[in-house]
Amino acid sequence: MDAANLEAFLLVNDFKGLHFPRAAFLGCAGRREVVYPIHAAALNGCPRLLQLMLGAGADPDQKTSFGRKALDLVEEAHFDESHSEVLEILRQLQDERDVRRSRDFASQGSRDSSSSKLSSLSKLSSSSKLSL
Repeated sequence: MDAANLEAFLLVNDFKGLHFPRAAFLGCAGRREVVYPIHAAALNGCPRLLQLMLGAGADPDQKTSFGRKALDLVEEAHFDESHSEVLEILRQLQDERDVRRSRDFASQGSRDSSSSKLSSLSKLSSSSKLSL
């Protein structure tokens, strides 16, 4: 599967481009939900198509109009290993993002702590100066 297949998928599924949404009926709720190609690809269950979209810049965190990500939709649709490879790809991406966020948070916390310590030391040194 290559870029031509990706373009064909977008065309057949009425998407104007990788980052353009459209309304769709998902599930049996009978309500229209605005989805992006990443959602349709994930529900399609084709891991290669999903990887092509991700490689082309599709955002796995993109939400539908109901606030659902591709991972949420696949978890709902997954039955009897039907979407196992796609599910694995999306879960791995989610885990990697969670690790990155944790590192960023920890790093930010240590910077804030260092900054606070420096500020306290500065205040302490200026208040403890001897006047002669």
